[in-house]
Amino acid sequence: MEFNNSIKKEVKMIRHGEHVEIEQGVRYAILSCSKHHLSSLVTEVDNMLLSGWSISSGITSEDGKLFQSLFKAPLNNIQSNSNKGV
Repeated sequence: MEFNNSIKKEVKMIRHGEHVEIEQGVRYAILSCSKHHLSSLVTEVDNMLLSGWSISSGITSEDGKLFQSLFKAPLNNIQSNSNKGV
């Protein structure tokens, strides 16, 4: 399917500092880091929240790594909701 291929092309692996990795798409991202560098993860989550992202679930841990997922609502959904009236 072409739809899936176009989504795959928009997912980026971004490294922030030495410890935090981000798998980021257009509207969804997963941040990860070692449990020994929690402060680095907190800093990056704060930065993304300040740039319009929202937390989508609680933090998860597996094999000594921490994971946090975030999402960004599309602008057209925000605009269409603001146009609704009584």
